[in-house]
Amino acid sequence: MTDEQRLTNTAAKAFKRRWRKIVRDIEQGRKDYISECYPCFEADTYARQKILAKRFYGIEHARKMAALSEEAIKENLSCYLPKAIEYAVKDNADEPKEQEAFMRKLVSCEYVIFRSSQGSPFDLFDEDADDLWVAEYPARVAYDDWYEGSIGAGNPCQTSILMKSTGEAFTKSEVEWLKRSIQRNIDGNDHSALWWFECEPLEDNKIWVKIYDYSIDKGNYVLEFLCEAATLSKNQLQEFVRQTLEYPYEDKKIKKKLGVFNHYESVEELALFDITWKFLWENWEAGILSDYDIRTAEDTMNRISGREDRNYHTGINFDGVDI
Repeated sequence: MTDEQRLTNTAAKAFKRRWRKIVRDIEQGRKDYISECYPCFEADTYARQKILAKRFYGIEHARKMAALSEEAIKENLSCYLPKAIEYAVKDNADEPKEQEAFMRKLVSCEYVIFRSSQGSPFDLFDEDADDLWVAEYPARVAYDDWYEGSIGAGNPCQTSILMKSTGEAFTKSEVEWLKRSIQRNIDGNDHSALWWFECEPLEDNKIWVKIYDYSIDKGNYVLEFLCEAATLSKNQLQEFVRQTLEYPYEDKKIKKKLGVFNHYESVEELALFDITWKFLWENWEAGILSDYDIRTAEDTMNRISGREDRNYHTGINFDGVDI
């Protein structure tokens, strides 16, 4: 028997055992998987996480998974099994028990994730990249989230493929909730980080996520923000300036510099934008405005204009080269 056959069979048998146990636990009232596991699901609110947990660990879905034949299980898991097997054999050479334990772990979680540091755009993602690694997600450790795997780890670019451990498709709402979950997680950990991400379905059951950190090119991030600010209407720009004047700056030197906005209500739109651009860019470049101040100003702009996505940021492609 080849390694591929052995580990495929290991995964399929572990999958069936797991879901049969879940059905028994639910039917006999031994365990409330929904209440216990909802924080593991990718959504931006607790209510939505519980909706996903109910879909996954509800009795009807559990019975459906437990009733699958081994062949159906192998077909469902084909989105990640080949790469997971390749990774298990490579990472645990000559240790078949460790390889099998790894496969059992993958089918016993909520998601499976492929991660790599490649900076390619969506249509050039390579599952055969040398640095790609495979893991259960979220791992049952203190720190395993989008922030710790990217910005918190100092990675300029982190590309991932997220799949359900059951191999099932994502709904449109699940993709949207995932996007919001990523943003909430990273911004919640470090609101001063100059970062953004892309998130698109690669296939129905595979979600591509690329998170890029502008720490090596912060000026580009600020310029992209300021160029987007140029699309504000005159009324929106005036409201942006008004809130800029009310912002509680930490650096006291900024108070005098705010004088450039005197009588801003009567300033022509183009001139007002020029004043605003110079105020933000020059004071940030001089270190008077912090990255946190810039992010707060950007949030203000997006709130005023109704934007929910910072998709005007172009990101990092081809290992750090912007295109």
